[in-house]
Amino acid sequence: MLHIGDLRGELSRNWPKLAISGVEISQPGWQWCFRLPLGSGAPNLMGMEEVMFSWESEVRDYECDLQGIVNNATYQNYLEHARHLFLKEKGIDFAEVTARGIFLIVVRIEIDYKSPLKSGDSYRVDLRVERVSRIRFAFVQEIVRLNDDKTCIQARVITSAMNERGRPMFPREIEDLLPEAD
Repeated sequence: MLHIGDLRGELSRNWPKLAISGVEISQPGWQWCFRLPLGSGAPNLMGMEEVMFSWESEVRDYECDLQGIVNNATYQNYLEHARHLFLKEKGIDFAEVTARGIFLIVVRIEIDYKSPLKSGDSYRVDLRVERVSRIRFAFVQEIVRLNDDKTCIQARVITSAMNERGRPMFPREIEDLLPEAD
C-alpha cells in the first residue's frame, strides 16, 4: 500500500512523468491534488479489486438519527447482514455450523466513516475474505452509495472460530472461501 507521505517524495522526484492508472495528478501551488474518476473504472484505494460478493439495499427512515443520517451503529448491521448473505450463498449455514460445535466469532471491527447515508439512499456492500493468521480471517468490506458511487464506509472485520471446547480452529468451509495464494 502506498501512503500519501510516500507518494509526496515520489511525486517531487518524478513529476510530471509519474502516472497512476485512472488518476489525474496536478500540483496547484504547494499541495498535490488527486482527481479520482467515479464509477466502475475507478481505481479502488481500499484494495477491493477482487470483490467476492455484493449486496444492495436502501436506507430505511428508522435507521437514521436526529441529524437525518444513518446512525453509526446501524452500519455494523449492514456489514453483518452482507457477511451472512455471503456465507449463505457459499453454502455455509450458521445454524448447521453451530450445531456441529463450530462457533464463528468476531474478534475486532475497524470502521472508517467516510460519508453519511441518508433515508432513501440506495447502497451496496462489497466484501472479500482474506486470511489474517493461522486462526483468523478478515472480511474486508465497503459500503458505497449508489447514486454517486461514493464510498461511505470502509471496514475490516477480523473473525475466528472456536470448537465446542473453546479452542481456536480454522474451519474447512472458511478455508475454501479464501483466494488461492500466489
